[in-house]
Formats: sequence, C-alpha cells, structure tokens
Amino acid sequence: MKTIGVISRGPVASKSDGTLTRIFHLVKSLSKFGKVKLFELSGGKEVFFEDKKVKEWPLDAKIESTDSFFRIIKNEFSIFKGLIKNQDELKSCDMIFVAGTVSPSAIFVSRMLSDTLVLDIPFLYSRVVEENFAKRSLGKFIEALAMKASDRISFISDQEKAISMENYSLQEKNLFVVPHVVEVPSLKFRKDLNEVENLPEITGKKVLTFIGDLNAVQNKDSVEFILNDLVPSFQNENVVFLIIGKGKEEFEPKSPNVRFLGFVEELSPYLEITDICIAPLRVGAGIKTKILDYLKFEKPVLTTVKGAEGFDFQNLEIVKVCDIENFEFHLRDMLKNLNEFKGEKGRKFIKENHSKKVSEDKIEELLSSLD
Repeated sequence: MKTIGVISRGPVASKSDGTLTRIFHLVKSLSKFGKVKLFELSGGKEVFFEDKKVKEWPLDAKIESTDSFFRIIKNEFSIFKGLIKNQDELKSCDMIFVAGTVSPSAIFVSRMLSDTLVLDIPFLYSRVVEENFAKRSLGKFIEALAMKASDRISFISDQEKAISMENYSLQEKNLFVVPHVVEVPSLKFRKDLNEVENLPEITGKKVLTFIGDLNAVQNKDSVEFILNDLVPSFQNENVVFLIIGKGKEEFEPKSPNVRFLGFVEELSPYLEITDICIAPLRVGAGIKTKILDYLKFEKPVLTTVKGAEGFDFQNLEIVKVCDIENFEFHLRDMLKNLNEFKGEKGRKFIKENHSKKVSEDKIEELLSSLD
C-alpha cells in the first residue's frame, strides 16, 4: 500500500472554507488508494480526522496575514522549519501532494525529500490579485516555480488548467482536472423562520443570502458591493440581506435590513429559508464553492461572469449570470419572478459534475499516470 503525504494549511477536517473543504475531500479520496499522512501547516495541534487511514501531523506553523513582504518571508521560514522537523515522516511517503498552497518552502522541501510531487491548485492567486501589479507579479513568479517543480498538477476546472497552460507553458499530459466535491444533503425545509437560532425577525421578508470567508479578497469586495450598492437601493423594501462567514468584525452595517451572522457550524437552516442566493463577485479565480452550496439547496442564484467562471450553466435555469453593473436590475427581476426558479436541477448538476465518484475517478486517473 502506498503512503501519500499531503501538505496543507489546516485544520483540514474543519472544512471552514472552500479550500479546506476541497482538501478534506482530496484526503478522503486519496485514503482509498493508500495510507495518508496529512501535514497541516496551521490550525493548532488538535487532531480532527476520524479515518484510520489518515494520520495528522499538525505543524502549528505561525502563519500571519500576507499583507506585507516581511510577513510572507516570516511565514515561509515558519513553514520550512515545521516541515524540516518532520522530514523523516515526509521521506517515508511515496509521493507528496502540496494542496491549497504554492508555498515555496512546501514545494522546496517536498521536492528535496520525495521523488514525486503533485501540486493541487484550487485557484490561481495571481488572478485573485490581478489589479495589484506587485502582488500579481510575485504570484506569477511563485506559481511558475511551483508548477515547473511538480510532476503532476491538479486544477479545479478546465478553465484554470487552460489559463495555466498558456501562462506557464505546461505539458498537458501532466495536468488533470479534479472537481470540487459537494455533499448533497437531504432537504428539510422549515416552515417557521424563528426556528433558526440568532436570526432576526424576518417573517414576511424576502431573504437574500451571501456566504463566504469575509477575510478573502474576493468575498470582502463582494460584501462591500452589497453594503454600498445594493443595501441603499433596497433600504425601504421588504428584503433582508444575510451575510454568513468569518470576518464580520471588518464591517459595520448601518442598515436594519443587513444581518452579519459570522461563521456558522451548519449552513442548512439559513439556506433553507433563503429566497435568492447572491454572489456579486468582481475579483477572484477558480470554482466558487459558494455557488455549489447554493445549488445543493435548489436556490435561485444570481452571480456575475466572474462568479460563474469554471462552470457550465447553459442549461441550468436557476442560475442567472450578469454583469456587475446590472446586478441590481436582475436581482429585482428575480424577486418579482421567484416562481420561475423552481425545480431540482441544481442537485442534479452537482451529482453529475461534483460528486465523490467523479472526483475519485479523476484522482485515480492522476495516480495511475504516475505508475
């Protein structure tokens, strides 16, 4: 049985954002093909995985926000030190996956200690910060080094793969697309809105929901758009905006029709009582996992061209894609015609494109190419 090392930030099993959720399913899928050693760069020293074929090494590297070059260097030194302390465990792996990060330290140590390096990229950082020349240039430089050093690369979508092939002159035979996995829950719609803990009294109002880690650039920008452009326009109307995700401390809502709920353990109750899910993304890259979360509850979705990147929504009527300049217009139109967005096509779309089986088949194809 192969031993597969995975280097990632953590705690992976918390699934507290889209990237960690992706890595969680990646680890679970890899455990079907061998024993997995999970080296978590951050997230403390608590162990979360219950799978006996997955063993965690929480490195507890001191990783700070990357808003300055000094902090980036400091983070890399902490990552390097944590990995070197565990070099014997890393050497015992037949291959190493570096997942959810293009950390130069993680790439260098993996390349030094293992014959086989696989890079899993949930999004291209250089595209997230494309408006900032310095950050974009640094991101492209690091991405180029990481990709050239890797034996195989897995992307989250065909679009990200195609962009990387063009930007970094990669050989297609070494590139794979492993879709994001979404678990489709059973639907238990509540009739009483007050059953949802800590929700304001919203009976009779239309509920518009946005979810995401508000510390992430793309989500912070989306919330600023909601607060500055949408909320004033709906100030005196029968709607309430629910904003869910860690990082609410960064915002000071001044309107009674906005509610920041922060991080919630379970999204289900809030999405079940939502009328329209919104994703007014103006920046970002990769698959937007919030869109998939919306779809698994069969909710109408309004997003932008940026938010729909990587998806094929041509035959999915419950998703409406528009330019950010026309977002308010289309939101009002959807509110007037909610009955047109009924059905079960969202869950069908997920099962056909983002199931565990689809992902495991792609991972098996990738691993087989290394034999």
